Amino acid sequence: MGEYDHFPPADVVDTRNGSQFFYHAHRSHGTEHGHVHLFWHASSSGRRRYVAGLSPRWSRSAPTHLLAIGLDNRGLPISMFTVNRWVTDGHWFDASGTLAMVDRFAVRQAPEHAASAAWLTHFVRLYRPLIEDLLLRRDRRMGRYTQLEVALQNHDIEVLSQIDLDWAADLEALEAEHQRRNPDPSGHERTQGTP
Repeated sequence: MGEYDHFPPADVVDTRNGSQFFYHAHRSHGTEHGHVHLFWHASSSGRRRYVAGLSPRWSRSAPTHLLAIGLDNRGLPISMFTVNRWVTDGHWFDASGTLAMVDRFAVRQAPEHAASAAWLTHFVRLYRPLIEDLLLRRDRRMGRYTQLEVALQNHDIEVLSQIDLDWAADLEALEAEHQRRNPDPSGHERTQGTP
């Protein structure tokens, strides 16, 4: 896989619910190896439209960029970020409209990429509060510009918002919360790694 190449080459697209993603690497700085771009197909009003036929197809829609997830060389998430419209094209929606699409993001119709699709679908659910914050930060930044349409095409403005992640710490916090909510009924303290 070369720099800037999409993986898989034709992206992963769930034609039933309109979700799409691909991975690529092109940043040569920091700890990021590459990132996954997530999209949701919608018309300019934010709705899905189908063309009748044996397989669903979109009409007057475009893939709206939701967010990107930065991964390290082990494939673990280290950040989430948003990009300007010129980077990915598609329709532009404010944080509220984009978050509604994030809430509908799910990839289930991609059997050859089932593990990645399931991971991304659950990742989006897990980090939904941070994604909302990410999108609000994006809108605050773009709100500084008096001419939004001009700013959306300004190639000097690329990454609009970013949040760093600590995947290991987040998993530990989830495990601690799970144990708090589901104490061992025998009354014995559970040690890490003990079922």
